[in-house]
Amino acid sequence: MAEPTSNPLLNLGLQAAEVLRQRLSQPPSEAVVPVEVTVEEPESPEVAAVDGDELQVRLGGIASRLRQLEDVLLP
Repeated sequence: MAEPTSNPLLNLGLQAAEVLRQRLSQPPSEAVVPVEVTVEEPESPEVAAVDGDELQVRLGGIASRLRQLEDVLLP
């Protein structure tokens, strides 16, 4: 950083230039990825009761969707 001067405005400008230089010398941040979120009301316990096969299908679908999201978010 430059030596401080007796001029406070010049000192402020030098500090701002140093901050800008530091920001520009840093690697760019990762790109922002848009994410869609859907919120649904939970089903009542009577409706939510499912047999084992249907549960396996649903869990398989959830796992598949998680893999898709990982591919998008963690290339």
